[in-house]
Amino acid sequence: MLKVECPNCGASILFRAGETVFAVCSFCQTAMVRTDIRVESIGKVAILQDSWSPLQLGTEGDFDGGHFFVVGRVQYRWSSGTWSEWYTSFNDGRKGWMTEAQGFYALTFAHESAEELPALELLQAGSKITLDGKLYEVQDIKSVALECSQGELPFKALPGRKSTTVDLSHSSLGADSVSFASLEYSVEGTVLFTGRYEEFDSLNFQNLRVIDGW
Repeated sequence: MLKVECPNCGASILFRAGETVFAVCSFCQTAMVRTDIRVESIGKVAILQDSWSPLQLGTEGDFDGGHFFVVGRVQYRWSSGTWSEWYTSFNDGRKGWMTEAQGFYALTFAHESAEELPALELLQAGSKITLDGKLYEVQDIKSVALECSQGELPFKALPGRKSTTVDLSHSSLGADSVSFASLEYSVEGTVLFTGRYEEFDSLNFQNLRVIDGW
């Protein structure tokens, strides 16, 4: 862990995840980039819109034999609204992303593919592609813009960053299979994320946000 002061307001900022390079001050919304043991201000971010999620920074849980805690959040906007993704740090060193969808939670991790990832222009909803020997179907393709961010993140999550996300589903639902994947296309390159859906109770959440009536 690394503790630094916000270069704008002086508040204490704690970097818990070793690979994070970006953070947002919870007091003054200053965006900071981390360079070795120093941080420098690179602007301000907007306050996140309330998504009525029970997750929050500091929420903990269990997945695949590891214990994780939520250290960051990004909120994306697309043509039909907004959604949030939560950056998680595990006690075994893994770093992943969690998204909420219709009562289920998808946990994904960056995956180094053994083959070249497909070009975006070759994909369309309903088409099928093979990645590392697994057959996926393209569920949807969204052009998105990052709206705001919170906490620690592994990239410069500044408002306006544009990307295209492609959600994929895997045909097999066996115990050892990958049931969900996504591709992100941005100016930084193309990244494949793989993981699976889990039900709320199976994640053993702790330190959830209190929501009236929930």
